[in-house]
Amino acid sequence: MPEAITELMLSRTDLMAGLMVVFFISAIVLAGLLAKSTAARREVARDAGELKAVKAVLEKQLNATEHDQALGAQRAEQLEYAVAEQREKNARMERDMERWRQRATGLENRVAALESDLEGRKQRIGQLEGERQSLHTKADNLARELGEARVALREQEVTLDKERRSTTEKLELLERNRDALKQEFENLANKIFEQKSERFSQQSRHLAESVPGPASGLPEASGGCLHHGNPGPPGPAQ
Repeated sequence: MPEAITELMLSRTDLMAGLMVVFFISAIVLAGLLAKSTAARREVARDAGELKAVKAVLEKQLNATEHDQALGAQRAEQLEYAVAEQREKNARMERDMERWRQRATGLENRVAALESDLEGRKQRIGQLEGERQSLHTKADNLARELGEARVALREQEVTLDKERRSTTEKLELLERNRDALKQEFENLANKIFEQKSERFSQQSRHLAESVPGPASGLPEASGGCLHHGNPGPPGPAQ
């Protein structure tokens, strides 16, 4: 068999050349593959180291993730509690809002009633303003009348003062005239009394002279009695 191959190779030089070329190419390819395999091993070793480092990092990240998951679970529980508490707060807020709505409705009704009352008060204020203007006009008229009355009163006071002084002067004059008349009346009364006394004395003497002797003492006695019975001068006229 080898001899057949050798003879075949010798008879077919072109075939041998082709085989040599194929062999040479295969050797080159094999050398390249070996080089690539070595590089690949190196890369695999390097990649293995990197994978170990990545694995360590991943394990660390996994531990951190597990820790984070635990914290997340704890936070989730806290959030659930917070959510439940917030829901309770929301429910309370809803109840409070409902109460506030009811109160707001009541306040709106009160505001409407107050606005209606305010409108009525405005109308009443308008009426009172008209009455105030009327009263102000009346007050001005009364003030003018009062001023006129005060002027008239002052004039009357002046007139009354003049009349009072005149009356006082007249009274003083009457008082002086009364005293003078009283004195004159007293003088006249005394004069009349003296005249009557003198006339009575003369009549008594004349009567005594005309009566006879035996009865001469009677006129004296009678004259004496009459003299004692005469009233005194009249008092002053009242």
